[in-house]
Amino acid sequence: MTAVSTVEKNKDSIAEITSDPISSLITNQTEWDTLNFESSRPDLELIFTLCGHLESLPIEIVPKKTAVTFLNAINAS
Repeated sequence: MTAVSTVEKNKDSIAEITSDPISSLITNQTEWDTLNFESSRPDLELIFTLCGHLESLPIEIVPKKTAVTFLNAINAS
């Protein structure tokens, strides 16, 4: 079983990743003028979808080593 602190860190990281809507990550005419990242939309949609699934899965039952590895991976991104 994974420690409560590791579970909370995983959930916090996932929430942080998905805190801004995709559209605001793609373009912001006020601050970026014509610069946009439309070509990144498919990747962002995939990341948000995966994070949505991870939010609903019971991370608590994952072995601690696996949870820590996952936490390190999502924080490295």
